[in-house]
Amino acid sequence: MTTKITYWKEDDGKYLRLLLIAVLLAFIFETRAEDALPPAPSGFSWQQLSPIKSVLLKPDGWHFKQSKQGQTDGFFITMEDIDKAGAFKTGLTLNCIRDVPKQSGQVPSAYAASLADAAATKYKLIERSSSQQGPFRSVKFSYVDAPWKGERHCLPTDGCQ
Repeated sequence: MTTKITYWKEDDGKYLRLLLIAVLLAFIFETRAEDALPPAPSGFSWQQLSPIKSVLLKPDGWHFKQSKQGQTDGFFITMEDIDKAGAFKTGLTLNCIRDVPKQSGQVPSAYAASLADAAATKYKLIERSSSQQGPFRSVKFSYVDAPWKGERHCLPTDGCQ
């Protein structure tokens, strides 16, 4: 499985840094219904992501949307209401892609690297890095797509099906 985390912003803000931290923590705290979560920090609540057995912190007053297309589960935490506005300017997109080897013919880590390669042909990359922690191989790339800055963190797990 490969998890793509994408967020957009119009300007630097504390919410986006906190959302990124929350997303990374979501992979540490894979949850089950019977697991107890710690209290959410002030100004946030836990948002359940049932299909992937995980949770994210959502800022109070922000919106949540979930979608599924084929083998991809999409989750959106946004300042704007996507259903009303049709899009968002500030927020986070989390896409969990299943059966990556069947769909792409690549192991998840190679697929994640190919996403960075594709972004480099369309956008001006301002950062690209990779690392490994346990079974997770992180591929991070940031790019400029006027008027927004986008950043993706791909967390491929080659051993997962």
